[in-house]
Amino acid sequence: MNTASSGSPTIRAYRPGDERALVELWEEVFGHAMTEEHWRWKLKHVWCPVENVGPAVTEDDRPVFHIGGIPCRFHLRGRAGTVMVAVDAMTAPPFRRRGLLAQVGRHMWEQWRQADIPLVLGLPNEQYNKAVLHWRPLFPLTWLIRPLRPESLLARRLRFPALARIGVLGWLWNALWDGWSRDTAHVRVRELQQAGPEIDLLWRNCRDGIAFSVIRDSAWLNWRYFAAPHYRYRVVLAERKEQPVGYAVYRVKRGTGPVLGFIPEIFHDPDDREAGGSLMAEVLPSYEGGGLGPDEMAQSAPRSGSGSRDTPSESV
Repeated sequence: MNTASSGSPTIRAYRPGDERALVELWEEVFGHAMTEEHWRWKLKHVWCPVENVGPAVTEDDRPVFHIGGIPCRFHLRGRAGTVMVAVDAMTAPPFRRRGLLAQVGRHMWEQWRQADIPLVLGLPNEQYNKAVLHWRPLFPLTWLIRPLRPESLLARRLRFPALARIGVLGWLWNALWDGWSRDTAHVRVRELQQAGPEIDLLWRNCRDGIAFSVIRDSAWLNWRYFAAPHYRYRVVLAERKEQPVGYAVYRVKRGTGPVLGFIPEIFHDPDDREAGGSLMAEVLPSYEGGGLGPDEMAQSAPRSGSGSRDTPSESV
């Protein structure tokens, strides 16, 4: 237990049941709800050699700050180990600008260092002073977006509704972009109900060409996508001669705005254009079958610019 100063919130270890107050803090800070089930899946999904949740509480034991770490098996230049992915740093509004992020962050970082955690990964926003916890840039992230109905986007942008009815524009657009993936005759794609030995084999076959990545084996996919309580993901596997050559993960988001198709992960040897083309050829038509509206687009997860043969995942 660690107290920053008299009257300051106290840093303590997580206690079972804290998630009830922590999801309330999440909603207060971020403006939308998180379920307790989602919190437990995210931060208490596997055994961890060290405490991975750092709340700071008031004298009446009310959490007013929180930062967590998702323990992940990681592949870094041929070596495997456990790293922490830092997530959900949040401070109740009345307690901001008191240095809680620095205090609790340093406390958790030191615990993780003593437990031989070699690396902490995170996505600090642009408003945060990255020097406080000694963040170092690893690689840039970029969202890749492909409109599937460009005529509808043009109609809205130009305020000319008649453009949305010129379907040939969308047909030509998609034909152009899909041309590279037409040679897919030797690859078969099927949907998975869970991740099994074929995913472990795919990872073993690809890992030597990857500089750094979460270990994308069956344990990863089963937790990250099949067990996720907040989104319904679909996972498809590409095979050539009954050997796995890649997989893709996708979901559809519907709400009051445009309907979006998200592709948080496509994993394959980047030199295997046939595997990548087969996966995209499987995923994109499924959005049409899923009933996307006129403003739909496919949106991939952030892709690293580091030279890593890997696509990072959609935020959890």
